[in-house]
Amino acid sequence: EGDDQAGDDVLARARLAADEHGDAERSDAGRPLDEPTPGCGPADGERRRFTGDDHSGESSLSAGDSRYRPPVSNVRLLLLEPDSARSELLVRSFEELRTPITVAATVEEVALAAASGPVVVAASGLGGGGAARLRALREDPRTAALAVLAVAPRGAGSVAALKAGADDVVPWPSPVPLLRARLRGLFADARARAESHRTVAAFAGLLEAFEAREPHRIEHSARVGRLAAGMGRRAGLSEAEVERVRIGGVLHDIGTVAIPDGILYKREPLTDGELAVVKSHPVIGFSLIRDVPAMEPYGPFVLRHHERIDGSGYPDGLRGAEIPLPVQLVALADAFDAMTSSRPYRAVRDDGQTLSVLEEEAR
Repeated sequence: EGDDQAGDDVLARARLAADEHGDAERSDAGRPLDEPTPGCGPADGERRRFTGDDHSGESSLSAGDSRYRPPVSNVRLLLLEPDSARSELLVRSFEELRTPITVAATVEEVALAAASGPVVVAASGLGGGGAARLRALREDPRTAALAVLAVAPRGAGSVAALKAGADDVVPWPSPVPLLRARLRGLFADARARAESHRTVAAFAGLLEAFEAREPHRIEHSARVGRLAAGMGRRAGLSEAEVERVRIGGVLHDIGTVAIPDGILYKREPLTDGELAVVKSHPVIGFSLIRDVPAMEPYGPFVLRHHERIDGSGYPDGLRGAEIPLPVQLVALADAFDAMTSSRPYRAVRDDGQTLSVLEEEAR
């Protein structure tokens, strides 16, 4: 019964990822609307059009103005919207947050601005083409790891934005407290990502080999990282832990570099021996990173992402709370993306079918 409850808890957290309003009231209760978002830095309502030489994150406020908190790593807000009329409309709403805004019309402008320091991108999908711009952000190596908040029409637009690569979504129009709550987490996330960049760089060689051999699998891992991080944020994890979950999701399948293609992509049922080879990839992956000090926080994700709360997983058959919650989130995201993606040996399931399967397994 305890294991069933643990499974229900994880599934409940997954469903929170689709909630559009829950965190606004929790995060902003009792906070004055004119108080700036923690982590967003001093705010002067400044708005700039990106020109390609934008290197500032400073405010025009004096250093002695105690109403505002100091900037966190000079994180800046970039609004991505090619249409000037719509960008003016969005800027007027975001200016109520009293944080400097830079407007970018193209992904190229976002990439140039991001080169000068950590940013959060507010990507507009109000006039169509929003999903395509989000995909372009994720496909460009210069912008692939940026924290992105999608501003989307209510309903299907929010789902499309998440599938296209947004870290979070706000429906349009949205009240200021909701905008503030969503941006607060992403500003802290942008700082955490900047601080973790060197950690990922320390393992870049192996990731490049992984991507060269299995480009579709690195895309799967990136989606797993984003989905698991989103669930972790809604579950109340700190931004540092959310970033650890995201990187753990990216790295979780690294051990598959050692699995022969003939087994990994076999369409027919695997033999017992072949299945044993496939099941060795968590241990292989862990052996690849365990001697790299910077990779120590990600070992549990690599080694434990196939453990299951009922004890049926591998390599060690852990049960229930023996599997850390962050690892459970990556395992859940891995299962969801695997079932909704094309595989040589299995037909694609739609989102509804996949959630039904996950809910049944959690009972």
